[in-house]
Amino acid sequence: MGYTAAFEPAMIASNARHAHLEMGDTPIIDQGAYVMMGNDELFLQMLAARDNFEHLRDYVSWTINASRALGVKVVNPGGISAFKFNQRSLDVDEKHVHYGITAREVLTTLTRALTDLRVPHPLHVHSSNLGMPGNIESTIKTMDATEGLPIHLTHIQFHSYGTEDPRKFSSGARAIAEAVNA
Repeated sequence: MGYTAAFEPAMIASNARHAHLEMGDTPIIDQGAYVMMGNDELFLQMLAARDNFEHLRDYVSWTINASRALGVKVVNPGGISAFKFNQRSLDVDEKHVHYGITAREVLTTLTRALTDLRVPHPLHVHSSNLGMPGNIESTIKTMDATEGLPIHLTHIQFHSYGTEDPRKFSSGARAIAEAVNA
Protein backbone atom coordinates (compact mmCIF):
# COMPACT_ATOMS: atom_id res chain seq x y z
CA MET A 1 0.00 0.00 0.00
CA GLY A 2 3.01 2.27 -0.08
CA TYR A 3 3.67 2.57 3.65
CA THR A 4 7.21 3.61 4.53
CA ALA A 5 6.90 3.96 8.31
CA ALA A 6 4.86 2.44 11.14
CA PHE A 7 4.72 3.51 14.77
CA GLU A 8 3.66 1.74 17.94
CA PRO A 9 1.63 4.55 19.53
CA ALA A 10 1.40 3.25 23.09
CA MET A 11 4.41 1.25 24.24
CA ILE A 12 4.94 0.80 27.96
CA ALA A 13 8.60 0.66 28.90
CA SER A 14 8.43 -2.84 30.38
CA ASN A 15 7.13 -4.20 27.04
CA ALA A 16 9.58 -2.31 24.82
CA ARG A 17 11.68 -5.32 23.81
CA HIS A 18 8.60 -7.24 22.72
CA ALA A 19 7.16 -4.23 20.87
CA HIS A 20 10.39 -3.76 18.91
CA LEU A 21 10.57 -7.48 18.11
CA GLU A 22 7.02 -7.40 16.76
CA MET A 23 7.71 -4.30 14.68
CA GLY A 24 10.84 -5.99 13.35
CA ASP A 25 8.67 -8.70 11.81
CA THR A 26 7.36 -6.21 9.26
CA PRO A 27 10.04 -5.87 6.58
CA ILE A 28 11.12 -2.88 4.51
CA ILE A 29 9.58 -0.07 6.57
CA ASP A 30 10.94 2.34 9.14
CA GLN A 31 9.57 1.82 12.62
CA GLY A 32 9.32 3.69 15.89
CA ALA A 33 7.40 3.90 19.12
CA TYR A 34 6.13 6.37 21.71
CA VAL A 35 6.71 5.31 25.29
CA MET A 36 3.84 5.88 27.73
CA MET A 37 4.88 7.95 30.75
CA GLY A 38 1.86 9.89 32.01
CA ASN A 39 0.86 7.04 34.33
CA ASP A 40 4.29 5.48 34.88
CA GLU A 41 4.36 4.54 38.58
CA LEU A 42 8.00 5.48 39.23
CA PHE A 43 7.54 8.82 37.47
CA LEU A 44 4.39 9.53 39.52
CA GLN A 45 6.16 8.50 42.75
CA MET A 46 9.08 10.83 41.97
CA LEU A 47 6.69 13.67 41.15
CA ALA A 48 4.72 13.08 44.36
CA ALA A 49 7.94 13.05 46.40
CA ARG A 50 8.76 16.45 44.87
CA ASP A 51 11.99 15.06 43.49
CA ASN A 52 13.99 17.76 41.74
CA PHE A 53 13.35 18.42 38.08
CA GLU A 54 16.78 17.20 36.97
CA HIS A 55 16.10 13.73 38.43
CA LEU A 56 12.70 13.60 36.74
CA ARG A 57 14.21 14.76 33.45
CA ASP A 58 16.96 12.15 33.75
CA TYR A 59 14.35 9.44 34.37
CA VAL A 60 12.48 10.53 31.24
CA SER A 61 15.76 10.43 29.30
CA TRP A 62 16.63 7.00 30.66
CA THR A 63 13.15 5.66 29.81
CA ILE A 64 13.33 6.95 26.24
CA ASN A 65 16.81 5.48 25.79
CA ALA A 66 16.12 2.13 27.48
CA SER A 67 12.89 1.60 25.53
CA ARG A 68 14.38 2.89 22.25
CA ALA A 69 11.41 5.24 21.88
CA LEU A 70 11.24 8.22 19.56
CA GLY A 71 8.95 10.20 21.82
CA VAL A 72 6.74 10.22 24.90
CA LYS A 73 2.98 9.83 25.05
CA VAL A 74 0.45 10.53 27.79
CA VAL A 75 -3.14 9.35 27.90
CA ASN A 76 -5.33 10.91 30.58
CA PRO A 77 -2.25 12.11 32.52
CA GLY A 78 -2.29 10.54 35.98
CA GLY A 79 -5.90 9.45 35.47
CA ILE A 80 -5.24 5.81 34.62
CA SER A 81 -3.18 5.49 37.79
CA ALA A 82 -5.90 7.26 39.81
CA PHE A 83 -8.44 4.74 38.52
CA LYS A 84 -6.39 1.98 40.23
CA PHE A 85 -7.14 3.72 43.52
CA ASN A 86 -10.90 3.91 42.75
CA GLN A 87 -10.80 7.54 41.60
CA ARG A 88 -13.06 7.45 38.55
CA SER A 89 -11.88 10.68 36.93
CA LEU A 90 -8.99 13.10 37.18
CA ASP A 91 -9.31 16.55 35.69
CA VAL A 92 -6.30 18.76 34.98
CA ASP A 93 -6.16 20.47 38.38
CA GLU A 94 -7.75 17.73 40.47
CA LYS A 95 -5.46 15.92 42.91
CA HIS A 96 -4.66 12.23 42.45
CA VAL A 97 -6.25 10.44 45.42
CA HIS A 98 -3.07 8.46 46.19
CA TYR A 99 -0.15 10.58 44.96
CA GLY A 100 -1.62 14.03 45.59
CA ILE A 101 -0.37 15.32 42.22
CA THR A 102 -2.34 16.81 39.34
CA ALA A 103 -2.44 16.11 35.63
CA ARG A 104 -1.12 19.66 35.19
CA GLU A 105 2.06 18.69 37.06
CA VAL A 106 2.48 15.59 34.89
CA LEU A 107 2.06 17.63 31.70
CA THR A 108 4.28 20.51 32.79
CA THR A 109 7.08 18.23 33.94
CA LEU A 110 7.08 15.98 30.87
CA THR A 111 6.86 18.91 28.46
CA ARG A 112 9.76 20.69 30.18
CA ALA A 113 11.80 17.47 30.24
CA LEU A 114 11.32 16.78 26.53
CA THR A 115 12.18 20.38 25.69
CA ASP A 116 15.34 20.23 27.84
CA LEU A 117 16.31 16.93 26.23
CA ARG A 118 15.64 18.34 22.74
CA VAL A 119 13.44 15.40 21.80
CA PRO A 120 12.26 16.26 18.27
CA HIS A 121 8.63 15.18 18.75
CA PRO A 122 6.78 17.16 21.42
CA LEU A 123 4.78 15.43 24.12
CA HIS A 124 2.03 13.36 22.46
CA VAL A 125 -1.10 14.13 24.53
CA HIS A 126 -4.49 12.49 24.86
CA SER A 127 -6.23 14.90 27.22
CA SER A 128 -8.48 14.09 30.18
CA ASN A 129 -12.22 13.56 29.77
CA LEU A 130 -12.16 12.02 26.29
CA GLY A 131 -15.55 12.31 24.60
CA MET A 132 -17.28 13.93 27.57
CA PRO A 133 -19.59 16.92 27.07
CA GLY A 134 -17.89 20.01 28.48
CA ASN A 135 -14.37 18.64 28.06
CA ILE A 136 -13.37 21.78 26.17
CA GLU A 137 -12.49 23.29 29.54
CA SER A 138 -9.98 20.56 30.44
CA THR A 139 -8.53 20.64 26.93
CA ILE A 140 -7.77 24.35 27.22
CA LYS A 141 -6.34 23.78 30.72
CA THR A 142 -4.14 21.06 29.21
CA MET A 143 -2.84 23.53 26.65
CA ASP A 144 -2.17 26.08 29.40
CA ALA A 145 -0.38 23.48 31.54
CA THR A 146 2.48 23.33 29.08
CA GLU A 147 3.32 26.99 29.71
CA GLY A 148 3.82 27.80 26.04
CA LEU A 149 6.00 24.78 25.26
CA PRO A 150 4.96 22.64 22.29
CA ILE A 151 2.71 19.60 22.60
CA HIS A 152 0.96 17.39 20.08
CA LEU A 153 -2.73 17.29 21.02
CA THR A 154 -4.19 14.18 19.44
CA HIS A 155 -7.77 13.40 18.47
CA ILE A 156 -8.71 16.99 19.25
CA GLN A 157 -12.19 16.43 17.84
CA PHE A 158 -12.96 14.19 20.85
CA HIS A 159 -11.63 16.80 23.29
CA SER A 160 -13.62 19.77 21.95
CA TYR A 161 -17.14 19.34 23.28
CA GLY A 162 -19.24 22.02 24.93
CA THR A 163 -22.61 21.87 26.69
CA GLU A 164 -24.43 24.72 24.93
CA ASP A 165 -27.44 23.05 23.35
CA PRO A 166 -30.64 21.53 24.82
CA ARG A 167 -28.99 18.09 24.95
CA LYS A 168 -25.96 19.58 26.75
CA PHE A 169 -23.67 18.52 23.90
CA SER A 170 -22.19 20.96 21.39
CA SER A 171 -19.04 21.80 19.46
CA GLY A 172 -16.25 23.64 21.22
CA ALA A 173 -14.17 23.92 18.04
CA ARG A 174 -14.27 27.73 18.01
CA ALA A 175 -12.92 27.92 21.58
CA ILE A 176 -10.12 25.46 20.71
CA ALA A 177 -9.19 27.43 17.59
CA GLU A 178 -9.09 30.66 19.61
CA ALA A 179 -6.95 29.02 22.30
CA VAL A 180 -4.52 27.64 19.71
CA ASN A 181 -4.27 31.00 17.94
CA ALA A 182 -3.71 32.82 21.24
